[in-house]
Amino acid sequence: MDSSMMSTRSFGDTMGTASTSIEFHKSFQDRALSVQEDHFTTCCGYNWIRDTFKRRDCIRFQFTEEEPGRCQCGRLEEEHNPTKTIGEPEEVWCPETHTKEHPTDAFGELEFQGAWTTTRAKYARVSHNASAEDVLQLFTEGWGLELPKLLIEVTGGAKDFVLQPKLKRIFRQGIVNVAVSTNAWIITGGTNTGVMKHVGKALREHTLRSRNKIFAIGVASWGIIDNKDDLIVEKRHRGQHRKVTHYRMTSSMESKGASLDPNHTHFVLVDDGSVGKYGVEIQLRSKLEKLIAQQRIDPDSDRGIPAVCLALEGGVNTIRTVLENVSKDPPIPAVIAAGSGRGADLIAFAYDCATRQGLLESKQIDQLKSKIAEAFPREVDAHDNIMQYLKKIVARKHLITIFSVDDDDVNQGIDYAILSALLKASNLSISDQLKLALVWNRVDIAQEQIFSKTTHWSEKALEDAMEIALTRNRVDFVKPILEEGLLMTNFVADKLQTLYSYLVEEPFPTLAVLYKVAHLTPPRGGNFTDMKDIGRIIQYLLGKGYVSKYMYTSNGDESKSLCSSPCSLFSCVDRCIERPGEDEIDGLDMFDEEDTSPFDDLFIWAILTKKFQMAYLMWQRGRQSIAKALIGSRLCCKMSEIARAKYNTDAADIIMAESRRYEQVAIGLLDQCYTMAPDYTRCLLCAQMEKWSQQTCLSLAASYNVYKFIAHPAVQDLLQHYWYGKLRKISTIQEFVVWLFGKRKLEEEHTGQVTSRRYTRQCSGGHNLEGDSDGLEMSEGLRSTVEDSNGHVARSMSRSLSLCSGHSMSPSDMRNNTLLHNRQPFNHRTLSFGRRVQAAFQAPIVKFWINTVFYLAFLLLFTYVVLHEFDTSSLRIGEILVAITVFSLGTEEIRQVLMQGERETFTFWQKIKMWANNRWNIWDLFGISLYAIGFILRWPYGPFPSFLVPARVFLVTDIMVWYIRLLDIFSVHKIMGPYVNMIGKMCWDMVYFTVILLVFLTSYGVARKSILYPSPTGTWNWDNLVDIFAIPYWQIYGELFMDDTGMLECRGEGSEGCSLGAAFVPFVMSVYLLIANVLLLNMLIAIFNNTFTSVQENANEIWKFQRYRLIVEFSSRPGVPPPFIMIQHIWMVIQWFLRCCCHKSNLSKEMRIVFDDQSETLLYNFEEECMGNYLRQLTLQEQASMPGLIQRINERVEAMALYMEELKRREEKDRRLRRKETMERTVATWNTNGKSSGQAGSRGSQGSKSKEYSRGLSC
Repeated sequence: MDSSMMSTRSFGDTMGTASTSIEFHKSFQDRALSVQEDHFTTCCGYNWIRDTFKRRDCIRFQFTEEEPGRCQCGRLEEEHNPTKTIGEPEEVWCPETHTKEHPTDAFGELEFQGAWTTTRAKYARVSHNASAEDVLQLFTEGWGLELPKLLIEVTGGAKDFVLQPKLKRIFRQGIVNVAVSTNAWIITGGTNTGVMKHVGKALREHTLRSRNKIFAIGVASWGIIDNKDDLIVEKRHRGQHRKVTHYRMTSSMESKGASLDPNHTHFVLVDDGSVGKYGVEIQLRSKLEKLIAQQRIDPDSDRGIPAVCLALEGGVNTIRTVLENVSKDPPIPAVIAAGSGRGADLIAFAYDCATRQGLLESKQIDQLKSKIAEAFPREVDAHDNIMQYLKKIVARKHLITIFSVDDDDVNQGIDYAILSALLKASNLSISDQLKLALVWNRVDIAQEQIFSKTTHWSEKALEDAMEIALTRNRVDFVKPILEEGLLMTNFVADKLQTLYSYLVEEPFPTLAVLYKVAHLTPPRGGNFTDMKDIGRIIQYLLGKGYVSKYMYTSNGDESKSLCSSPCSLFSCVDRCIERPGEDEIDGLDMFDEEDTSPFDDLFIWAILTKKFQMAYLMWQRGRQSIAKALIGSRLCCKMSEIARAKYNTDAADIIMAESRRYEQVAIGLLDQCYTMAPDYTRCLLCAQMEKWSQQTCLSLAASYNVYKFIAHPAVQDLLQHYWYGKLRKISTIQEFVVWLFGKRKLEEEHTGQVTSRRYTRQCSGGHNLEGDSDGLEMSEGLRSTVEDSNGHVARSMSRSLSLCSGHSMSPSDMRNNTLLHNRQPFNHRTLSFGRRVQAAFQAPIVKFWINTVFYLAFLLLFTYVVLHEFDTSSLRIGEILVAITVFSLGTEEIRQVLMQGERETFTFWQKIKMWANNRWNIWDLFGISLYAIGFILRWPYGPFPSFLVPARVFLVTDIMVWYIRLLDIFSVHKIMGPYVNMIGKMCWDMVYFTVILLVFLTSYGVARKSILYPSPTGTWNWDNLVDIFAIPYWQIYGELFMDDTGMLECRGEGSEGCSLGAAFVPFVMSVYLLIANVLLLNMLIAIFNNTFTSVQENANEIWKFQRYRLIVEFSSRPGVPPPFIMIQHIWMVIQWFLRCCCHKSNLSKEMRIVFDDQSETLLYNFEEECMGNYLRQLTLQEQASMPGLIQRINERVEAMALYMEELKRREEKDRRLRRKETMERTVATWNTNGKSSGQAGSRGSQGSKSKEYSRGLSC
């Protein structure tokens, strides 16, 4: 029996573009049985299936001439219904007239009982004339299947046959690969015999190795299925369809029919009322396949689902099935597995013999007839029909693809042959073929069949392909599409909003969740096209004052200039204090014509949509890779926190792993840059980036608490230069005194001015103000980082970097380049004493020690004030000094708020949040507030008397706050700094511990109070709270209050015994103390030990991060300490008003440089070169790792196995050829050595036998 009677024939119109994801389908198949039961109560439930699909029973007995007791339907007479009728002798049995329809009684889920693990499949018994639309609805809605991207018909031998080991391996691998990559449906006959069995074993091997589910649909005749009665649902159990039906498989040796294959996922059992008849399903199967092929491959496309026929072995019906497929309109291509036997080998032989036009010569026809006779010796009457079939097949040679294990490119697999056949047979354009390859996710097909063709790609075709590649997460396609010349700037400008709106089944947390977390209203229908909302989400995730460029508007510059003059100060206050992102200015203009950051936008998009492999690819493209890595780490970290808050720990772990990955690559790339050129690396750290909210790599790492990045030697080297300022060449106090009061020059190797836009003052017309040297000069710490060792940098960088023009830079050009300096040294003259004092007071280390000394003096003065009685009539001089100092500290906090970031960029609310990010600032505000309250209560002048006692309480509390503030000064120390961090973490641990302790403390306190000292009814005394909480608390420390427990009264003289309550309280107290002093105290020690260990492991990184924070704080502080700092604050306010009147730009004291275009190009060319070296280093490390080594060994073993198989095959072929040549020489000797007529006759007889034998060898 041929499998074409049991397998499907595919129909299709054309091939199209993308389709939706299959993740919902995979989850649908793995749902719990209870969910499936609920689903069957809906539109495709029990009643719908029974009412829609029918079964057929024979009601008219029509006997056969060969066996009168058996009906033509295949059943015996006693197996019919008693109400049956008898047909006339001349009648022919027909399902329409001899059967009757009834609601189907076999559907649901069956479970195969096998020797291995059990498998399950969905099934339904339907009538042979059922509607194909209803069956497809059952597939998609009842069984939850997603429409496929490809329909594969596997046809061939229905009986068991043996495949060559190599062909068997290639077939199983290929059929699985093509099904997984293209989300295909494999349609077979569904039985556990022949080619269907080979398909099932291939799926079985895949199931054991992978979680990706492949859908194999078996369409078989109900009448040939063994043990089909097991599939029937009993009428008395109306809900039986909801339970799993157990199916017993039978051996093919014992079976009269065929068993269902246990590796198929779905079965359609076609019933026409007959038993034991094959081919009942052919008509329904053909209509079903045609309907599937007419479905659109994508909702946005008008092209049908492609189909292909795969032939393996087979008989006459296989040849006829292949002919029908290639003869359809539109035709269905066929892939023939040469070497599998019989029908497939005949088609392959005819294909090889035919000309390019598909014609066969007479000699080749004779050879083909001989082959037919050998393949089908019993079907002699069918030989002529087979010959006609083969001629018609080869006439459509372009629709046939032959796959042979003897080909040189057999390693490409049968999956490659299937997909190549579809592309070869289609009439699609090159762009449509590329879209189809994108849908299949087969970049090998695209590179060898599409991109290799010399063709001119239109910009529209490349943009469409890139859009599909991005939305479908086809990472491997992005690089070849870019190599074809796609302009990404135009693509991102046109398609970015579309990419955000085209989200189907995105992983958690989705953009809708991010909308809600960011306090935004998700758009209806999930159409995320408002880039301002996307910008608000980015700002929420990044925080720390980050302003997304998606928030910029066409008239945004005007809105930012509202605060540029004092006249408009009050008119812009409302705007300055509003939250970021609340402006409603229209006219979005995110992408200007010179925007060179399309990969940055795609990187953010990929991170937000959780396409992490795509994000990593976009990170490798473009510039400012270190900054992108830090941004990606922060985005992933924040989304991980959101997922964890929503109790989705799996998603949180995955996203957090990506966060750590980007943190590692940022540090690795920084290390690579620092190894190549330390000076350029320092410039990279301080370069201001317009596209990243005018941040620097250093500020991003510090804002997002990337400790390891801050602890890198490159950053610490920069901080060391910045910490000492111009004093970095002075190593001792003696040298400092000599330099300050003597006439020693300040030795600076390169102290020129950097010709960048950093710290330049500009008028409204854009002219530089040359007169202000303070505005033109770079900060001394940064100047040193840029200018030190510039000759060495010039020599090293000239070998590795080049300008945009492409020519290499010589050392002289490098020295003259604007990135380094223009030599205008001032170190040849002796600095004046005033300039030396100014240089000394500008060094952060000097500011730190001066502020520390004055702060200690402030604490001593404050201590002296609170230790003495207050004068009720006036303020003493000490109190006045303390008040002025605290007030100056308050003005300094205001200055810090206003100086956060760039005043033109950040709103006042963003500045407050950035300022509050430092917990010590909150502590300072708390101390200032306490003193303000205490000072107001202490104020002796006024109509009301002062409250001295409350004032003293507030002031004493305040001085405790200022003493604790000393810990911030200790944090600069390498050993004490981590200890301060430990104290902060342990305080949080103690808060949680206190909550647990409070539970036991309250329970014991209430019990003790209620037994020993119950309050009178209807009264409440606040002393009850003291008895409930205070006494149990002090008992933890050993103050047991035994007099109050009643135990002494029980033991005293004259006591008549203890009451039950008096005896119960000591018992409860003992249990309470046991828990509090033993259990909870040891738990607290263990918690503290864990905190200590975790901090101690990262002590060096924590100290370096705290040191960075301290350096940044004191680098921006005025050079004089409180309270004298108020003088400089007043001067700064005057300067601000002058700048506003002249429309000058605000000066920033942060560690940042704004380079000109030429310098920026050179700098990021250097980063790109380091990026290439770093990626090569990662590749080498991956290859040297154990997984990479195992993979290479596995590849070599597989290659050696293939080589040995090929060598064995060639040796066998050579052996057959030598045997054939030996036999031909023997026959020739017999024909020439005959001498007599009898011998001649004998030779003639032997010659004819030899010819037959030789022809047998050739076969």
